Amino acid sequence: MKKKETITLIYFRDKSGKARTFKMARSVFIVLVFLAFLIPGASVYFGLMYKVVSDDLRIRLVALERENASVRQSLKAIETKRLEFIPSTQKPNVSSSKPDDFDSKTINTGQVDANNLEVTNFEERKILIVSFDVIKSRIADVKMAGYVFIVWKMDDNYYCLPQTTEIKNGTPVKYTAGEGFDIKNQKHFTKTLSATLDKLRLLYILIYDNNGTIILKKNVDLRS
Repeated sequence: MKKKETITLIYFRDKSGKARTFKMARSVFIVLVFLAFLIPGASVYFGLMYKVVSDDLRIRLVALERENASVRQSLKAIETKRLEFIPSTQKPNVSSSKPDDFDSKTINTGQVDANNLEVTNFEERKILIVSFDVIKSRIADVKMAGYVFIVWKMDDNYYCLPQTTEIKNGTPVKYTAGEGFDIKNQKHFTKTLSATLDKLRLLYILIYDNNGTIILKKNVDLRS
């Protein structure tokens, strides 16, 4: 039987000079010596690796921050150009226009007109009788069709005939709610309004064609 190799370690515990011994297997001693050299070396290696990785991450972070700042500047420049471009190309929002702008406006595309306009005031009955003829301005054999409204304003409120019409900022929400006409030459209208001249701020005839385009807005002179 092969004898197991051992190593005897001699050490001193105190100053008395008395030696003590400790035996261990040779293989265990070799492993301990190897670990004694390996652990410091590994510590230095991983320390250096950590520093290298940390420096690399720091460099990448700085690069990403610079790239992010550059992208933000580019986006800001694009947004500035977009805002400068919008006012010259964007269509105006009809609902955002001031009602007073439309109140004072007159429209006549030359397709029809409202002639023989008469307003009769029955103050004691608090009504107005408005009569007029819708006349096709362009002489042709083709019929002209569309929708007629009478709009008036008292205080800050708009009113309209036909009465079931919803009106906003002086114009009907749905143009087909008006009284239809289909003429070769002219058509007479007589309407009764629940109002008196002294209460009216304005009164006008509004005519749409079949496509929903205002072809006539004729303001009535209330001073006469």
